[in-house]
Amino acid sequence: MRSFFLNLNLRIQNDRRVADTLSKLKNQTWVVLNEIESQKIELIFRDNNELWEAIEGRIQSGGHYEIAHDDRLRLNISTGDFLLKIYYISGEMVVFKHSGDAEYSVLVNETKYGRELNTIADIQDYFNRKLLLRGGGPTYYYGTLNREFGPYSAIQLKNLVHNKNLNKNYFVKTSTGGHPRRFRDGVRIKDIIRQI
Repeated sequence: MRSFFLNLNLRIQNDRRVADTLSKLKNQTWVVLNEIESQKIELIFRDNNELWEAIEGRIQSGGHYEIAHDDRLRLNISTGDFLLKIYYISGEMVVFKHSGDAEYSVLVNETKYGRELNTIADIQDYFNRKLLLRGGGPTYYYGTLNREFGPYSAIQLKNLVHNKNLNKNYFVKTSTGGHPRRFRDGVRIKDIIRQI
């Protein structure tokens, strides 16, 4: 009787992990980073284990997926049938390890980003923004009369000035603290660089 309840508890925990994995994957547009330089591949995990695979915007036919175990995903796509270990999953990124070899596939959630991810530069911008917003340090914005740029860390501002892509006399505003500063508060990029 004790083993029955232990097995039941393990099965319930497994079902929760599967449901959690599916809730993170489903109805989001995932871009495959491994191929972004040569082609854009998007995956959308739909209800009823239906998988939409779009290569350069064209839907491939007949894809499907299933959770084979709490940490394995079976993908049937245009290039074949794959068993992948879910190495890492969050609402923003999934890393799959291909069973039987050392290759990994990395998917980024384009839906959460709110912009299209088409190039390596887009991917770098995506990760820079994520790291800045999670870093806990101050983030800075600079602007022109009709446009605002950022967020940037102090190091990124220093690099932009060093590479002559940004004038050190520009005013910045920061998002530190409860109340964001305004451009007219008098903080210049050169003042921030001096503090580094």
